[in-house]
Parts: sequence; C-alpha cells; structure tokens
Amino acid sequence: MPDYLQAEIAHARELGFADPRITRLPSAHQRVELVEGLKGIDLRVYLDGEIQCSSDDEYRYHELLVHPAMALPAPRVLVVGGGTGNVVRELVRYAELEQVVLVDPDEAITAAAATHPALLKLNDGALRDERVEVVHADATRWVPAQPPGGFDVAVLDLPDPALPALAGLYSAEFLGAVARLLVPGGRMVAQACSPWLAPRVFWCEVATVRLVRERVIPLWTHVPSFGEWGFHLSSDDPDFVPELREGLALRWLTPQALEASMTIPADRREDLYRDVRPSTETDPVVLELFRASLPWVLS
Repeated sequence: MPDYLQAEIAHARELGFADPRITRLPSAHQRVELVEGLKGIDLRVYLDGEIQCSSDDEYRYHELLVHPAMALPAPRVLVVGGGTGNVVRELVRYAELEQVVLVDPDEAITAAAATHPALLKLNDGALRDERVEVVHADATRWVPAQPPGGFDVAVLDLPDPALPALAGLYSAEFLGAVARLLVPGGRMVAQACSPWLAPRVFWCEVATVRLVRERVIPLWTHVPSFGEWGFHLSSDDPDFVPELREGLALRWLTPQALEASMTIPADRREDLYRDVRPSTETDPVVLELFRASLPWVLS
C-alpha cells in the first residue's frame, strides 16, 4: 500500500468503506497508481503520489480547460499531456473535429487509458476514436520540429513545474513554439497551478504567455479534489471572446460559470504580483516560485 494513501485508507475503514483496489502501471517515467473505490469514489489517478484526477470532479477541470478554447470551429487540435484521455473525451464531442494529436511521453498511461476498464469508463474510450493520434515523445523536442500552422487549438494539460525538465514546458520559448503551430486566430489553453496556494506561480505563467500571445485570459475555478485551480486561455486575435457552443450538454460548465471563472478575486488580483517575472529557459522563474510556494510536493 502506498505510504501517501495509508492515512486516507485508515479513515475510510473507520467510515465503513471497503479497501480500494490499487493498480500500479509499469511506467518508466513516473510512479502511476490507479486507485479504485477509495471512499466510494470510482477512480483516482496518482502520479508520484500526487492526485492527478478523480472521477468525482475531474469534469470541472477538463470542461473549463477545453470548451472555452473551442468557441470557434477547430478541425485539428494538439494536446500536450492529458494521457488519461479526459481532454480528448471533451474534444471528440465536436462534429467538425478531424484530428487530435496527443503528445505524451508516458506510454504506460496512454495504453491504460485505451484498455483499463476504469479509465475507459472515465474517458468514454476517447483514445480509441479514429480521429486521435497518440505520439509518445518529449513535447519540448517534438513541438519545435513540427511545421507551422497545423492546428486550430492547443490544449496543454501539463504536469506541475516541480522539476527542471517540467519547468521547460512553462517557458516562453516552449509556449512560443506551440503558438507557432497554430493557425491565425488559433487558441492555446493551459493549466496554471493553484492561484490560491501559489499565486506567484499562476501570475508568472500568465506573464510568460503574454510574451507570445496578443490576448491572454486568466481563468480560475474550484475543483474539490485540488482546491482552487487556474488556467490561461490565449489567442493572437485581440478581439477573441471565449464562449460555449450550444448543445454540448456539459456536466458543470455553463455560460454563467464561465463568466464567473474569468473574475479573479480581489485578494489574488494581478496587480498584487507585479514583481513576478516571466519564465524562460535560461531563467526558469516558474520552478523557483513553485518550489517556494508548494515545498511539500517535493517532499
């Protein structure tokens, strides 16, 4: 039994829940555990001991990550990360979609997402969709090698910048390389850590994407498994307005919830963090800020 789950499982026993079923995936990149039935929750996915998603509420995260960026037609979409298939699940709702290219280095996760019963239930078998191409590669190398203008939307469902190699995914150079792959008017969206626990990380990420995109929209919502969580949505069109298309039948995101997510609370507003610098390959500010804000993630 993983050490980080022992206390939670003990508490679950006190409440009368059966012990969960734990599956460790054979990943060469990270420790991956699928935890089924903990406190009655169908599935939780843990990466290196940190919760990645919970079937109880992951739809809140993924609906806000994906659908505002899909306000306009997007036949071709790039997904970086997102190996569990939940981002792709949201994308394949769109009839005009012709291709999704998912770039994730961890073959163990994407293989499980296409075969493991609990993950298939969670992602609705999205990675089996014929429009989906899975590429196992380091995105910091794969993205710069691609021709420009091949995608309408890029969704960056990235791991937190807790290590130097991961911080590179948050650099201005990498974000600029992703932006180069988009058509004029294309949208890019990324998870941006917790604006409550790590506001400097959040605003650092916003400042960084502003170096490469004309319009940047910070987003904030509550995901019970994570707490407060942030994203940034950007476009080279200064007049882009994120909207939800009709007929999506989403579980959580409504036009009203989207409007609320674009309102940043006063105690975390941007002008309180004007001293935060953008992050680059030679000056990985986001790594320093993450380690200072969330030291327990590294313990």
